Amino acid sequence: MKRIVTFLSLAFFLAVPMVLRAQSEAGTWKLNTAKSKYSGVATPKSRTQTWESQDGGVKHHTEGVAGDGSAIDYSFSAKYDGTDNPVTGRGAPSDADTVALKRVDTRTTETTWKKGGKVVGTSRNSVSKNGKVMTVNARGTNPDGTKNNVKAVYEKQ
Repeated sequence: MKRIVTFLSLAFFLAVPMVLRAQSEAGTWKLNTAKSKYSGVATPKSRTQTWESQDGGVKHHTEGVAGDGSAIDYSFSAKYDGTDNPVTGRGAPSDADTVALKRVDTRTTETTWKKGGKVVGTSRNSVSKNGKVMTVNARGTNPDGTKNNVKAVYEKQ
């Protein structure tokens, strides 16, 4: 009995960091346009991201209205292993068709956006210590070839 309790305690303490690691960005986040700064691309009129933990990775959905009035509605599922995953829908950053995620630490991820196998953007998502604010610092190339630089501030809903 003592061995079982010891084993279960050890398993619990080893499993908790893995669960927490995938949880920092989990939830629904709404863009605060007043605190955000967009250069080379129009500031969205609205944008909401939903992140769900799933099987060692995430399921992500973004929806909203771009600065030009077009719809933003794209999704992807990915693990934090740096491999390319398909992006479906419209309005993804730099019109990307794949995304790759890497975990930097418990509150930070790096994202690489690609179109036709070519990198068109990168971003670094950082969740605040209190878990209420996510800041996305991104750089990329628009479909027309112009560069963009974004600091997007999201608030947890």
